[in-house]
Amino acid sequence: MLTYRKRAAGAALAGVLLLAGATACEGGDKGGTGKAAAPSPAADRSPVRRTADEAAVDALMSAYEKTSAAKSAKVRMAVRVPKPTGALGDPIETTGVQGWDPSVVDLTVKGASAPGLGSGTVRVIGLNGISYVQLPADSPLASGGKRWVKLDLKEPGGTTGALSRLGGLGDAPQQGQDPATLLALMISSPNLKHVGAETVEGADTEHYAGTLTVDELRGDANPVLTPSDRSKLVTAMGTAGIQAYSLEVWVDRAGLPVRTKTTAETPGGTDLAHMQFQVDASYAEYGAAATAQAPPEDETLDLFGMLTKPGEGA
Repeated sequence: MLTYRKRAAGAALAGVLLLAGATACEGGDKGGTGKAAAPSPAADRSPVRRTADEAAVDALMSAYEKTSAAKSAKVRMAVRVPKPTGALGDPIETTGVQGWDPSVVDLTVKGASAPGLGSGTVRVIGLNGISYVQLPADSPLASGGKRWVKLDLKEPGGTTGALSRLGGLGDAPQQGQDPATLLALMISSPNLKHVGAETVEGADTEHYAGTLTVDELRGDANPVLTPSDRSKLVTAMGTAGIQAYSLEVWVDRAGLPVRTKTTAETPGGTDLAHMQFQVDASYAEYGAAATAQAPPEDETLDLFGMLTKPGEGA
């Protein structure tokens, strides 16, 4: 029974891991400055799979530069992972701060949205590819007063491997991409379009949307991504089993994303054609301090070790 409870809670924790997935992503060629190389105005864009909406491409290139320079923002996210039937489950609600130069997150997850972890809230800190999850006091994963779980997402398999070991979600994609990376992905969309003007979060915004497959990203000479950046993204999508993205962004008058919505499709197994994972994120206060500290090692648990101890069962 104890093993079952731990594994059930581990499956719930797998959903929380999606929120910290961005901390497993290392930046591309940043020239030692921490900032992605800006596109050259005179760059040859002819190899890029152009869309019918050139103005949308130019707008998102400008937004990418401004977002990259901002380096951080406060974020509110609703992450939805699939049920066993393949249908999207209830959203996991999250608030906090996210940084992408350097990569760091400090998020609070509503515990009620992650059954099996216990009551109350769950805190997630992500630093340099390592996630630390603070569990509620009544979590079945808590042991000996230790409530922090350390998860090294840089180990073989990264986030995907962690999800597989926790809850069988081996094909779950890394959903926690930062807004600058999402803008870069959208620029590669062959059907990127300007949807129109909309009011979002009380701000006047322009809404853009597009889709992107792994093959489309692989074959695109994206003007804001170095070949190394693009190769890493292609590899990450392939490792996570992502077949395609549906991407949306709402950009305010300052040229910064106010909201992003990402839906990733992955193979759904023998009985399902595909599965979807969705993140709907709102951003504010760009440049907000994104600092976090790892908890003391003597207050952390090795969850993977707990779940694979002899006698615990596979």
